[in-house]
Amino acid sequence: MVDYAVIGAGVAGSFVAHYLVSRGKTVTLFDPKGVAGGGSGAAGAFLSPKIGHGGALEILVNEAYEYALAYYTAHHRDIFTQSGLLHLQALHPTSMPLATAVTELLHDTSMVGAFISDAGTIDPIKLCESLTQHIPLIKTSIDKLVFDQGQWHLNDSYHAHHVVLATGASMSIWQALDVPYMELRPVWGERIEVTSDIKVPCNYHDGLSVSATQPNGHIIIGATHRQHTLDQPLDHQTPANLLDKASKFINLGTTQLVDHRGGTRAGAYDYMPLVGLLIEASRTLEQFPNLTNGAKIDPKNLCYYPNISMINGLGGRGFVLAPYVAYKLVEMLLEECPIDSQLAPARLFLRYAKGKGVYYKYKKKGLS
Repeated sequence: MVDYAVIGAGVAGSFVAHYLVSRGKTVTLFDPKGVAGGGSGAAGAFLSPKIGHGGALEILVNEAYEYALAYYTAHHRDIFTQSGLLHLQALHPTSMPLATAVTELLHDTSMVGAFISDAGTIDPIKLCESLTQHIPLIKTSIDKLVFDQGQWHLNDSYHAHHVVLATGASMSIWQALDVPYMELRPVWGERIEVTSDIKVPCNYHDGLSVSATQPNGHIIIGATHRQHTLDQPLDHQTPANLLDKASKFINLGTTQLVDHRGGTRAGAYDYMPLVGLLIEASRTLEQFPNLTNGAKIDPKNLCYYPNISMINGLGGRGFVLAPYVAYKLVEMLLEECPIDSQLAPARLFLRYAKGKGVYYKYKKKGLS
């Protein structure tokens, strides 16, 4: 019996498990692919702010970005490459003169947009391994969850007082719960690493990202984005396609492929992460039938599952968002600090209850 079973050992689950252990809790991780064996291990793990026109997502990402930079600098300096980012054609003008080294590889220097001097990359696998190095990991799928006598029973074999679902794009666990409102958007992505006879001085982004030359001499390029696609075999055309796209805006010299990997990440249909407690749908609708007619209710009064929470939907910004939103989740679990309603899964349930579930809404708009 442990205090917490964390299901999913990607970047979100790894941070939650790490924070819980650092607060004195006993934790077991469950993931059939091991630590960072799915979408997290295939991530480019580029770290940058969101540049746009404002809004809730941009505010969240940029708060998380500042938190992540401070965390990685303090705890993972050895795997954090902080080389800056030249975001081509960005809406935000650069605030400083650019060094010639930053622009000389560009085919068209008139494309210069925003230069973010503190942006960088982090090694995704080494990060997750470091976070979880002292935490037991069981490489198995959890398909059955039963709450009985104050504890959760997982596959009838493992037991925990609390469960945290950090399952990413894997949806099998949701069949064990009454959560028909839980709609996630899987996105398959592939990234490559190459060596080159040219040293790339910083990260570049123009439709896809190209990293600075890493300490190991590799350059990371990626990732592809295939919406609504789960795990699949690697596409052997991807390396050539990524190099072709990158070569349209930057000179990479003579390259040689050294790594090619892929994985599926998950996003919510409204693009905000999902962090917090889970609502038991049928019981809530039985107690509050007028929700289907659009009645308003304080989310605090919904019927929540006992001792089970989630962290998911981080999309392509997992390594920016995870340190911050995992911290928020652990503060909720241990200190009863409230989760922002824009992050809480209750928002999906309330839309579902009105017959306007997130997936339905976006499908009507032709965005599915």
